[in-house]
Amino acid sequence: MSGGADTRGAFSGLFDLYVPIAVGVFALVVIALAVIVLRDRARPGGPPPSLRSSAARFEIGYAVVLALVAALLVWRSFDSVHRVNQTVARAAPAPRAGPAGLTIAVVGAKWNWRFTYPGGVVEQGEGPARLPTLVVPAGQPVRFRLTSADVVHAFWIPEARFKYDAIPGRTNTFDLRFDPGVDYRDDRCSEFCGQYHEQMRFRVVVKAPAAFRAWLRARQGEAAAA
Repeated sequence: MSGGADTRGAFSGLFDLYVPIAVGVFALVVIALAVIVLRDRARPGGPPPSLRSSAARFEIGYAVVLALVAALLVWRSFDSVHRVNQTVARAAPAPRAGPAGLTIAVVGAKWNWRFTYPGGVVEQGEGPARLPTLVVPAGQPVRFRLTSADVVHAFWIPEARFKYDAIPGRTNTFDLRFDPGVDYRDDRCSEFCGQYHEQMRFRVVVKAPAAFRAWLRARQGEAAAA
């Protein structure tokens, strides 16, 4: 996906690999335990349980299989992270405008988020009663400039499969696209930052490009009149 990091696609593919393997390993362990319990349980008049304490070939075999599975997962994980990081890194040199001309400044502070748009538009919350709302256009690259006003926070959008640290005194720049068919929910700080860390949440609202432009113009008008 050019012009914006396709983090959701990259990490969703990784998720789709991990889940079947995890389910398969869990099923094999349960089946093995069931076989052992049923086979070796004491039976009146039956043969005693096996006293065998090792099975070298079997142990070597499953060790090799586990090593291959682990190698596959590590390789795919690093490959996915590397591809996403390359996309994010390409955004970094441009200081102001994203590819579509939209840059949103994000500041994390105990225990709230502040989103600043062009034209002096600011979105921020008022504690858990009113969460801050990040409004973005669908399908278009959005440039973010992320920092923190106090301690290290982490800007996490689970449905985008994206997390980036907000570090005091440093601005991290990256581009993202947002899919109109995705319900972005449970967005939050994922770096423990103090007593009310759990309340440091925000909402992502994805609007059609025309609706987003209308929303931004209206908010800019309100900001100019204030």
